[in-house]
Amino acid sequence: MILAMVCYNLFLYITIREKSYLLYIGYILSYLGFQMGISGYGFKYLWPDSPNWEKMNVLFFVPLIVVTSNPFVINFLALRSNLSIHAERILYLFQIVAAVFCFMPFFVTHYSWGIYMSLFPSFNCLLIWIFAVLVWYRGYRPAKFFTIAWIFFLWGSHPVVDDCSFMVVGWNPQK
Repeated sequence: MILAMVCYNLFLYITIREKSYLLYIGYILSYLGFQMGISGYGFKYLWPDSPNWEKMNVLFFVPLIVVTSNPFVINFLALRSNLSIHAERILYLFQIVAAVFCFMPFFVTHYSWGIYMSLFPSFNCLLIWIFAVLVWYRGYRPAKFFTIAWIFFLWGSHPVVDDCSFMVVGWNPQK
């Protein structure tokens, strides 16, 4: 299903040449990597001979989602013109920090790093939602649809991220 979204948005980008579609494709692909990591399909089909990568791939893909989502949000909501250059710079700062965080699992233990990986993207998601609401309040019509879609995305992914956070730190709430 996610690959179908990638193909559809690639088709839209090729025909319309709107930069948002290309940025959205990067976001979808990073989210696909995250989903493959937590579901085990990545280890089963793509990296079965890499148990070390299996241990840290989620901690790589979570900040990668921030790296790829923030430029999409900045472009789609036109933050500079609809809110302020400061909002745009804040998301770019989060993107730079997330890019550094992508490489942290290679240098620190995944148990100590897992707590940060559950807090950082959560704060980024909240910040995006606040910016989207403010842009919607200022009358930018696409922000209305973005805000509603973002709420459903957060609502749907919240249990997955919580379970993933618990798994990363070695605690299983199901037991």
